[in-house]
Parts: sequence; structure tokens; C-alpha cells
Amino acid sequence: MVTVEQFVDLLLSQAGDRYIFGVEVSADDDNPSAFDCSELVQWGCDHLGVSPRMPDGSWNQANHCRIHGTLISVDQGVATRGALLFKFSSSPFEGSRPSSAHVAVSLGNGKTIEARSTHYGVGSFSAYNRGWTHAGLIPGLDNYANIQEDNSMADFVEIVQRQLNAHGFDAGPVDGDPGPKTEAGVKAALDAIRASAPVNSPQVLSNTEAISGLSSRTALIEGKLEKVKGDL
Repeated sequence: MVTVEQFVDLLLSQAGDRYIFGVEVSADDDNPSAFDCSELVQWGCDHLGVSPRMPDGSWNQANHCRIHGTLISVDQGVATRGALLFKFSSSPFEGSRPSSAHVAVSLGNGKTIEARSTHYGVGSFSAYNRGWTHAGLIPGLDNYANIQEDNSMADFVEIVQRQLNAHGFDAGPVDGDPGPKTEAGVKAALDAIRASAPVNSPQVLSNTEAISGLSSRTALIEGKLEKVKGDL
């Protein structure tokens, strides 16, 4: 599985490249000379073979994270290496592309790697005070565990509850309490994943791709649920 460090290192190797809005590059190109913001993210994922495949367009990439249950808070995104940071002038989940849309990759240390603009090109910039509106983990990347490790167990439970509820599995209120509702939601999600059955969700997430996205985080959910219950 492709790791966060492989992805981040690949993007950092492109620092100094030009920014050209709408440019398309081949996944087979080892060293393109120009990107726009979403093309850098898509190329990095495609070049490394990340699955599920990352779409083009920052608003499509935000929806990709939403469909796979990997949206996180902006604060978590800024603190998480390899997380995507988004800035939209309107909701990316309703209608077509927002009039203003941008994506960057957090380095987890208050900086980014991104194709920022024609003036700045590709480089590392401050992640602070940039007006980010959304953030997400890239589905299919490994070693994102630090977001849970660096937070309290209650924070971890809230992340799990939010993901389960987004996929139509009732985990109860998002309160950090791993009670019977959360346990039942985790069990239902795992049963669905293992049976490779579609998720019965009232949202667009009722498909096997959603199950695949949740499955990528199941080991974390399974492995820590008992620890969570013991620590709180």
C-alpha cells in the first residue's frame, strides 16, 4: 500500500515547477514541469498507484473524500501530514464547481506542498490563515494513524462515529462515548464490509466504493475499540 511519506516526498520533489491552470500531465511522467493545484494531487496519487483513484478537480477531490468517509476538520488537516486542505467559495457538495476552488497538501508542521498560483508555482507555503474550508485524508493512503494517535481516545471515537453516521450506520450522537450505539454501528459496518454488500445509506454513499473507503480504516476501528472503552 502507498504510504503518506511516499506521497508527500513525491510532491516535494516537484517544488519549483510552474503553475498552469488546467494543465494535464501523464501519470507515467516521472517529472512533469507544470501543474495546477488538483493536478498535482491527482498526479501524485496516480503515479504511485493509489486506489481508489483520485479524480481531477479540487471540488471532485473533496467529494472523493466525502464519499469514502475521510473528511476531517480543518484543524486536524493542518496538523496531519499528507491531508488535503481545501478552500472553496461555496459548498463543493452542491451543484458544479465553486467559482473559487483550491487544494493543497498539508505537511503536518504548519506548512503545505501545493501548486499555488501562476505567481508562486509549486512549493511549500504556510498553512495558517489561508481560509481553508474543508479537509480530508486521501482514501487509499496508509499510515494516517497519527491523526488518531495524536488525539485523545474521545477524539478518535468522535472520528469513528462521524464516519459511521456518514455511511448510514447509526453510531448515535457524535460525543466521543463508545457506548452500545457506537459498538453496534461498528459491528454493522464490519459485517457489511466483510460481506461486500452495499451500504444501505440514505446518502449517495450507498455503493461498494463507500464500503471500500470505510474498509481502509477498519483495522484502526477494530484494533482500538477495546482500548478506547478501557481508556475512557
